[in-house]
Amino acid sequence: MSIWDRFPNYSREELRILVYLTAEMLFESDEATSQFPPDFLMISPKAAAQELQLLLQTEGKSVTKLDLQRLLETDETSVELCLKILDIIRAYPEMANQISLAYDRRVQSMATPEIMLLTSALVILAMRIRKVSLQKSKMEFEFESAGKAVSSFIIALLGKIKGL
Repeated sequence: MSIWDRFPNYSREELRILVYLTAEMLFESDEATSQFPPDFLMISPKAAAQELQLLLQTEGKSVTKLDLQRLLETDETSVELCLKILDIIRAYPEMANQISLAYDRRVQSMATPEIMLLTSALVILAMRIRKVSLQKSKMEFEFESAGKAVSSFIIALLGKIKGL
């Protein structure tokens, strides 16, 4: 049974591992390694909020850094964002399979970072990466529409939180 079979009903530990592995896979793409520093997966919600604000502005959407930071730091919305991106990833069967295999390997070792730090990195990677090209497995995915979906989801979450 694949980890994707339980979507979206994950335990905290399952979600933490899945988010890390997904962010790591996106980060290992050629485009990401040329755009981001090596420690990017540990970006803080505050730094990520600034980056997200700029990304959303280029799409004509105006939100404050503080609202975005709260969105990333709030447990409920952080989980919602992760699940939205994971749902998008599931639409790419080869990528989803690679993540599932990595998940199975990771569960055996049980070394995992914190989800809130990873949410920030995952959201920015999902919005900025246009093409995922994985050298190790010779796979390539057009990923541009994922960024637009994540952007719309962030705006909707902010509206829900702020009562807009």
